[in-house]
Amino acid sequence: MNYPDFASFDKTKTIDIKDLNIHIVSNLDPSLNTITIYHFIIGSKTEQNTLDGLDPFGKRNHECPNFVENLLFNPEAQFSPHLINGFSNYKEITIRQVLILIDPVYNIRPEPLGLLSVISQLEKDLTVRHIIEHNHVNYTTIISKLEPVLVPNDITEEHLLRLMRTIKSLSHFYPMIVNIMDCSSNVANKMFCDSIDNNVSWVYITQPKCLINDKKSIYMPMITLDGINKDDGDDGDDGNDCVDGEECKTKEIELFTNVNNKLNIRWVNYNIDVKHIDDLKTIYDVCPYSRNLYNFIINLYKVNSIEYSLYSIYKLWTYTTYTLDYQFDGSISGVCSVANKSITVNLSKINFEDFARYWKLYKAFRELPPFNYEYDRLIIHKFIDYFCNKYTHKTGLSYLGITPSIVDFIKLEAFEIFKILVEYFPENTNYMVHNHEGFQRYTIKSYLTDNGVVF
Repeated sequence: MNYPDFASFDKTKTIDIKDLNIHIVSNLDPSLNTITIYHFIIGSKTEQNTLDGLDPFGKRNHECPNFVENLLFNPEAQFSPHLINGFSNYKEITIRQVLILIDPVYNIRPEPLGLLSVISQLEKDLTVRHIIEHNHVNYTTIISKLEPVLVPNDITEEHLLRLMRTIKSLSHFYPMIVNIMDCSSNVANKMFCDSIDNNVSWVYITQPKCLINDKKSIYMPMITLDGINKDDGDDGDDGNDCVDGEECKTKEIELFTNVNNKLNIRWVNYNIDVKHIDDLKTIYDVCPYSRNLYNFIINLYKVNSIEYSLYSIYKLWTYTTYTLDYQFDGSISGVCSVANKSITVNLSKINFEDFARYWKLYKAFRELPPFNYEYDRLIIHKFIDYFCNKYTHKTGLSYLGITPSIVDFIKLEAFEIFKILVEYFPENTNYMVHNHEGFQRYTIKSYLTDNGVVF
């Protein structure tokens, strides 16, 4: 296929989706002091109305997300204090951003106009330089570099996973991480669900949606050091926050490199980095880098609670108000049965024990209409898996021989989430109740609505 010549964007490459894997492998930067970030922006031409007045046409697309721009012009804002301290061991660090814009609309409108204003501010080689002063004699030059790649095709989940496997294998030898923003296709839905509540920190992915406001903190991820705590075997930082002295410097170097002398970096991840919260809060007012990291970590928790936990809790609680009788095939997959066993269930009457047992044993139960609305099916199923595993055999609410209901455990789960939310965001105190039994479904809906969730 012949693609138009980009006279105004001579540094922009156009690659067919089938050749993208080869392009990544054949365009590596082997420098030991280069960090490569692959941004996969799916549906990059998708336009969104803006209210900030910055765009004279009142619209903007995602051809240059705010995070990409910030890494070019204000990179320190996206670095953790550990990472900045680690940079003190290097005279020069290159942040190489491979911006992969994926949208079939490029076949019709090939010019990446959303990049125009950004590219015009860069040097001819699409770079910009910064100086980090560690002290009066030690400084690091940060070279922020942009490499735009246009992909004028649709991408499938299979394509995306193949690319991830390639980058993952290369990351053992080169310092590289991945950022995925799905603005239109929902191709990354399963990947997003798989990323929830795990410690995978070489890929950062947000919930696929067309109305992405990339100025929100959740779309401005932070980069930190990676390492293994030899005392407990956990992945992530070693928890040492010292910034002075030879002991600290030695530990910092051990974290910063591995046996291949590769820069050892990752995305900030709530499950890994929540252990630093108390220390970061202590120095919140005196260290801007620590303040940035603290705010990002607590917002990771808040967004995860809104888009996954509380959203799923509200949905599941709503299902318990359905008074219809549902019938499903009670035969267990892989188990011989003389005849199909039909089971009737009413979600407004079922206790938690039966619900959890049906959910784990019967595929037909998991496929009942309430649980299979296509838009949020993956998220709901993932949450119910977690919910059933967590509260099965839990006896804390069993009293006087009464079997707890689904709603009993829903209230307890919501109560635990809001306790943490109120600790991080005291302004949310009005949503909190004195004990879990006082929680109401409309309280959760009100919180979700106030935070932009549309039902």
